[in-house]
Amino acid sequence: MKNFQRILDKVYSVSSTLAAFCTAMIGLLIFSEIVLRFFGTTIPGVIELVVFCMVASVFLALAQTLRKNEHIRITVVISHLPPKIRRWIEIWCLSVSALFFGTLAFFSIIMAYESFIFNEMSDGVVGIPLWIPQLFMFWGVTLITITFIENFFITIKGGMPVYVTDAAENPEIDDIIHEEAAADGAHNPEKGA
Repeated sequence: MKNFQRILDKVYSVSSTLAAFCTAMIGLLIFSEIVLRFFGTTIPGVIELVVFCMVASVFLALAQTLRKNEHIRITVVISHLPPKIRRWIEIWCLSVSALFFGTLAFFSIIMAYESFIFNEMSDGVVGIPLWIPQLFMFWGVTLITITFIENFFITIKGGMPVYVTDAAENPEIDDIIHEEAAADGAHNPEKGA
């Protein structure tokens, strides 16, 4: 399991590095376009490339962003609930999210496959095959689906999801861990000792 986790960490890291590269390419392409306009010329298809880089950067960063707890999470309500109820709400949210993104991954690979088979091209000047940016979408939603499934099983087994385990960044998690440990100790005297 630890080897699989290390492989996943590398895949998430490579994916987020590619997302950062795409973001840098957006800046470089737009800066180049601004400079070239002073000389009365442009790069054909820059807008297309920028749009496709934006799509890639968003989808490639999804899983790593979740793992680093950088997505927006509204915890106003569940932070006031007892730990066991919070845990079951977390399990429910993880399962719904995995189902949603898994469905999105399924249909995005079908869309990319059909774009490849029918040789669909973008409508711009350059005419980029649409299956290329669609593969980035598939890759990103597949990785975040894996992340949700991984965290689902961690939470089912009684652990804390990867994205909320850093007590230094999230002090209420430390309280949750201690409350759950105290509750387990009360129900199981051997664990409490």
